[in-house]
Amino acid sequence: MSALTKKLELVNAALMALGNNRLSTLSVDSTDLIEALSAQELEHWIQEVLLLGPWKCVSSEASLSESVDTSDQAFAYAYALPSDFVRMIGTPTFCGGVPISASSADEGALYNIRRNDNGVQLLECDFTQPQILYVYQNLALEGYYDKIAPELRNLIITKIKLELALPVTENATLLESLEMRYMRQRKFALATLSHNGSGKVKDRGMLTGSARSL
Repeated sequence: MSALTKKLELVNAALMALGNNRLSTLSVDSTDLIEALSAQELEHWIQEVLLLGPWKCVSSEASLSESVDTSDQAFAYAYALPSDFVRMIGTPTFCGGVPISASSADEGALYNIRRNDNGVQLLECDFTQPQILYVYQNLALEGYYDKIAPELRNLIITKIKLELALPVTENATLLESLEMRYMRQRKFALATLSHNGSGKVKDRGMLTGSARSL
């Protein structure tokens, strides 16, 4: 089963729930408004869902190499993040140097994430050779879809329904109903799948490295 087929499964699940016909393909050049819109925006819609929480079912680890871009003088180092990076997950831990507790650190003090002028996402911090745990997105990989937990999959489908509701049905009342359902499913998925099991998302990254000498 190809990645396109997996994408179509998500989109068609949403369309069928809205009473619309299934799509057989996804093309941004299609004369069908729904197909063209889905093809163009699907990756963005899924990314919006992935940004909501520390979804460990679609997580990966990476060791970062230092970037040449160190223009932000608030931090000693800047590292290029993986191209499939969506968001950091986990609480910061450090091997070597003096451990820094997330509870005692000021918000934003441990690291910063930004894009440089070339559009590359950078992790800025005061630690060398960090290893990160992060949510990733790779819709071109067939196996990626099999990693998506049922709760997260349902949330993604509801997100797609929410985005397609007006183009398909022109029903504002249905849109309001879907918005409320989306919020409920978001809460449930976070509570079920968040790494700390409480639904309270910890939005700090996990860094493993050595602190610079002060």
